[in-house]
Amino acid sequence: TLLIYVASLRDKFKRKRFWFMLTFWNTVATSLAQTKSVFVSLVVASSRGSPGSPGARILVLPDGSQTGTIGGGALESRTLQRALVALRSG
Repeated sequence: TLLIYVASLRDKFKRKRFWFMLTFWNTVATSLAQTKSVFVSLVVASSRGSPGSPGARILVLPDGSQTGTIGGGALESRTLQRALVALRSG
């Protein structure tokens, strides 16, 4: 379990976004406890017209199941293909 302390999240959008982030990383931790390998992709920067915004993230498991999104489209499709190749090659 991941424990994160936040002193104050005033607006509703920030609380919702924080809850999603906490849920996502708890899912990663749980998956790591159950599986030897997971693949996490995180958008750190984007240019105009890119589908993913900074902070978008996706978790891919060896069976191909996923949690989250990095914006869809070709970028996410390529990322999923690369994730499965990496997970299956060990």
